[in-house]
Amino acid sequence: MVECSRRSTDKVILPIFFDVDPQDVKLRTQLYIDALKKHEDRFGYDEVQRWKEALTEVASIKGWHCKDRGQGELIKLITDEFLRKLVKGAQIVPDYLVGIDNHVRTMMYLLGKDSHDVQCVVIHGMGGVGKTTLAKVVFNQIAHQFDGCSFLSNIQELSQQGKIVNLQNKLLSEILKSKSIKVHNTDSGIDMIRGRCRYKKVLIVLDNLDKNDQLVKLVENCDWFGPGSRIIVTTRDISFLKFNKTKVYHFYEMEEMHEIYAIQLFNRYAFERDAPPLEYDKITREIVKITGGLPLALVVIGSSLSDESEEVWDDVLAKLKKMPHKEVQDILKGKCRLKVLHLVSCRRLIKTPDFSKCLTLERLVVKDCDRLVEIDPSITMLQHLKHLEVEGCIGLRVLKGGSTPLDLDMVRQSWSNSLGNLKHLSTLRMENVEFLELPDSIGEIAGLQVLSLCDSSINKLPESIGKLKSLVKLNLSSTNILELPDSIRELKRLKELDMARCQLRKLPKTIGMLEKLEELDASYCKFLEGEIPMGIGALSSLKDLSLGGSRISEVPPSISRLSQLTNLALQHCFELHSLPELPTSLAHLDIMYSAVQRIPDLSNLTNLNLLYLSAPLNACQAQDLQCIGRLTRLSRLALDFSDMTALPADFTNIFTELEYLEFGTAFRSLVGIPPKIKGLTFVDLESTDRWSNLHTFKYLSRLEIRRSCLTEIPLDVLGNLENLRSLEVRHCRFLERLSHIPSLRRLRALAVIDCRQLIEIQGLKQSESLEELYIYYCPSLKELPDLFSLQNLSTLNLLRCASLESLPIVNKEKCRLNVFGCKMLPHDSSPEFERFAKRFTFIIHIVKGYPAF
Repeated sequence: MVECSRRSTDKVILPIFFDVDPQDVKLRTQLYIDALKKHEDRFGYDEVQRWKEALTEVASIKGWHCKDRGQGELIKLITDEFLRKLVKGAQIVPDYLVGIDNHVRTMMYLLGKDSHDVQCVVIHGMGGVGKTTLAKVVFNQIAHQFDGCSFLSNIQELSQQGKIVNLQNKLLSEILKSKSIKVHNTDSGIDMIRGRCRYKKVLIVLDNLDKNDQLVKLVENCDWFGPGSRIIVTTRDISFLKFNKTKVYHFYEMEEMHEIYAIQLFNRYAFERDAPPLEYDKITREIVKITGGLPLALVVIGSSLSDESEEVWDDVLAKLKKMPHKEVQDILKGKCRLKVLHLVSCRRLIKTPDFSKCLTLERLVVKDCDRLVEIDPSITMLQHLKHLEVEGCIGLRVLKGGSTPLDLDMVRQSWSNSLGNLKHLSTLRMENVEFLELPDSIGEIAGLQVLSLCDSSINKLPESIGKLKSLVKLNLSSTNILELPDSIRELKRLKELDMARCQLRKLPKTIGMLEKLEELDASYCKFLEGEIPMGIGALSSLKDLSLGGSRISEVPPSISRLSQLTNLALQHCFELHSLPELPTSLAHLDIMYSAVQRIPDLSNLTNLNLLYLSAPLNACQAQDLQCIGRLTRLSRLALDFSDMTALPADFTNIFTELEYLEFGTAFRSLVGIPPKIKGLTFVDLESTDRWSNLHTFKYLSRLEIRRSCLTEIPLDVLGNLENLRSLEVRHCRFLERLSHIPSLRRLRALAVIDCRQLIEIQGLKQSESLEELYIYYCPSLKELPDLFSLQNLSTLNLLRCASLESLPIVNKEKCRLNVFGCKMLPHDSSPEFERFAKRFTFIIHIVKGYPAF
């Protein structure tokens, strides 16, 4: 069921918690945990893990809890919700609706349920007071009673853009339930509405009117519609309606919320309950008093303070107090020259504010608002906007311009409305958001310099992308882009092109026409195959070329002409069997674990300071290493040769600047290692016997153990390494125990990554010098000791440790705790850590402050 809802945008899950608590389903009690453990023997660990993920996802969806409710009441709530869901074009409303019931009852009275006349009710009041929300609630409750329904949003903005015809088409297509009907001018639209809707009982909502002309072109006369029809209008100003004699209006004024309801609404978004914790009661009342009874302001501020510390609350209150009361109200009502607006981690924000009264905005950031489903279409009015960033809003599917975000026609239209009109944008970031393609109108943003679509579901770029003559940076990483349009060649100022981890099949032959390009990243594009175009040799400004993890089979000889190239990454290219002559400008070269059959002559690469090198069985000859001996500037070297057990003895004298060295599988000796080495990596470690000589390396500060077959790694033998600061243990599939950690008296950072059998880390509690602890992908680890005594511990990150039953006690004033994907524990992590956790299947080096390969 969960997988089906993920694949389809028109399927939803509505959970009913019958004789079970949501906490049980979230796996925060033993009820389900014990039952699932029994199933692991029969169905396997991986399958049960999928079940656990599905249960926790469903438990986080708003549903119905049968506790303290009669079955009759429950059945009515469920059927009402089903009716709302089944109505095409049902409106999205906030999870928490406070103090709205009286408004709804009054609206129902004014609409006159049993009257056969055509009734028109006007909801008016200041911006942000809740007019649109009220109209949506009423619309959802009564829409099933009509032959046709239409909710027209933000008429004021669309009218200013000359798109009344679009609104007429939308009204007709929704009421007549046909997408084939199109009108091309307002006069024919009026005739069509008047002629085709005359005998239909309809419900129409006109949201945010400000001129009589808009009304005339959409619903001028009551006799346009059948008996029993209802029209609802929302507006801030009713003066243009008072002199209209063609119909009778019922007016309903919405005022600011009563203080009781305002506090309740604020608490719902700040604490997910009606009353705050006792220690927050006073500050809550002060903030609500200053901000007033505007629902939108209460939602935004309450959401932004959710899960924040007392210090953040005090800081917000102090800033509000410094401003005169009228100025605060003007900002919240949009009557100000606001230039910067950041909506960050507003966890319960469903819709952004109306931007029509913040027309001076130059920078808008909407980031990590998990429940956000709608960006107000008034964003199209921000003609001064230079920087737009929408990131990590996982519930947001489109920049919404219609009544439902699931209508694909409206999706395309809304993108055109939302992007093409923002003529002054210089930076556009739409990251970790679901949308399929950019509109052609993107090409109209002539001054756009930065465009980032990373982690989005976009699969195609329009040809109009070539019109972005000012574009300097284009980020398409982790998208579904299959190919680049031919017009990409027109981006003459482009310096950075990032396509890492996307679905790219080939590089365009015109790639060489990007004459200013400095960075090209197509790493881990698993479908990128064949030859790299010869034209790449024309990229005279190229400095960084990353193609690692792809299926390329040939690098063209023209690469030698890239006189500015300093970094070439070709690691994990398993179909690449040979290399041409390389440019002498290279400083970094990585061909680790490629299929290159013979190590190329590298003796001319005298600028290299980083070299990662491996070769298949018997492919390395003595003369191959002689060329490496000429690279005297090397500071980092990784070697993995199947038939090499030690470094040549003269390496000690040659590599005087070498700081970090990685040993390959076959190395058995420490001979040849420069005595001033700072970092060592042991790969496929079978024994710690040779560690007894490590004490001679007095400058060794970083040690990594990778792919060891040992079940226990005793660390006491490393106790003589006085400068050892960082230890990483990763991909050790048989490791069960790390022991004697306190013997590493100056250890500051410990990372244990992808050790699937690990059950114990001994001595953590006594590791007083430890500052950073990272434990990732260790599914057998069940517990960690009390770490409160570690006064220097500043970071503890726990990622996908599925069996970890409880969090260790830490000093929360000093230590930042990030938890993600630990199924038996609640998530408690920063948005940045969550994005890191979701993006990478195999964990990259993460020990901050310590060099890593």
